[in-house]
Amino acid sequence: MMRAHLKTLAAALDGWLREGEGYTLWLQAERTDFIRFNHGKVRQAGRVEQAYLDLRLIKGARQATQQLSLSGGEDDLALLEGALPELRAALEQVEDDPFLLLNERPQSGERVQPHRLPPAESMVADILEAADGHDLVGILACGDMSFGFANHLGQFNWQQGESWNFDWSLYSHGDKAVKRNMAGTAWDAASLRRGVAEAAEQLALLKLPLKTLAPGAYRAYFTPAALGSLLGMLNWGGVSEKEVRSKRSPLLKLVEGEARLSPLVSLE
Repeated sequence: MMRAHLKTLAAALDGWLREGEGYTLWLQAERTDFIRFNHGKVRQAGRVEQAYLDLRLIKGARQATQQLSLSGGEDDLALLEGALPELRAALEQVEDDPFLLLNERPQSGERVQPHRLPPAESMVADILEAADGHDLVGILACGDMSFGFANHLGQFNWQQGESWNFDWSLYSHGDKAVKRNMAGTAWDAASLRRGVAEAAEQLALLKLPLKTLAPGAYRAYFTPAALGSLLGMLNWGGVSEKEVRSKRSPLLKLVEGEARLSPLVSLE
């Protein structure tokens, strides 16, 4: 439905343009279900439906942009038309943009993913079955995402697909829990059950008596997920050219050649 709506908006905008004006439209829309779990039960459920349109008006080498929140109905036409006077006024105030570069050869294309997700209710039922007997905490997000582009040269691009993301943990006691994340474009209940079973095995290790470590050197094992989190922290500005030049990168000594990683570690 939003695909046809974007085409309607673009066609209307074609008729409202003045001589020498051009435009681009960039649409982002979603219809997503969010289900929150606690103690292995559903605690909150809701749906988000929203669509935003970035309208860029162009004249010569000048450009101005405004974002609109769409309803998907006919009132969006009035909303779009009402934005034009404001953008035209803005174009009178801005200078030429030396970085404005438009593709003058329209290249249209579409990519629509087949519908492969079951209803959210079925996914929730699979999660509750897999979590039976466990204190599962997490949130499931699943639904449809759409992205569209159109311009005054007749170009039209559309991409649409479904996906899901389940961020969850099995809780033991205190601050002890096994954290997992699963995502995809097709639902796999069997993979979910295996994931919960594996997390339950790891949860048993967290129930063992704690050992307090004295300061010193110890051999340690990082799971792939833990290593990913560690490298993710290093990436927070670690490989940024700006952070390196401002001397704030945590990898600065590696970049400047003052230090090296252990020969047992390779990083590309």
